[in-house]
Amino acid sequence: MFPRRLARSTDPMTGFFLVDRRRLDLAALRPQGFKILLEILARTDLRIAEVPMEFGERRHGTSKASLRQGATFIAHLARLRFGKMSLFAAIGVLGAIANLAIMWALTAAGVPYVWAAIIGAEVTIVGNFLLQERFVFADMRTDRPQRRGTLRGLVHVQQRRGGPAHPG
Repeated sequence: MFPRRLARSTDPMTGFFLVDRRRLDLAALRPQGFKILLEILARTDLRIAEVPMEFGERRHGTSKASLRQGATFIAHLARLRFGKMSLFAAIGVLGAIANLAIMWALTAAGVPYVWAAIIGAEVTIVGNFLLQERFVFADMRTDRPQRRGTLRGLVHVQQRRGGPAHPG
């Protein structure tokens, strides 16, 4: 996923490395778990040199790796590679699946197709908005101290776009 940035590294997953902190923007780093070297190499243009080392056999305990950690790692790779766009796209896919499920359930219950499509679209539009606000754009808000409620924010967005006016 990072052929240029990791070209000179044979093990970007190691937990044993040395770096000059003055060369890093620590505030820009958002590591997931303990694999911060991967993020440092993916986000910076540092020159690297490797010194070979050999790990000994594990003598006590077992690996902490799990399916959940694997999923967290894959999500972190996607965030590093595609930024917020990966989360934005994932929410969009979830909305599309939810829309189809709602339409299927409503038409199976006897609701006419057009009404099922309208209801499915409206529910998923609101759902996608709420999820995007919560997970994608939450760090971009500048109105933290006087933060509007999410529903009021949705109505405010509709008013700016020329949507229906909010009474009161």
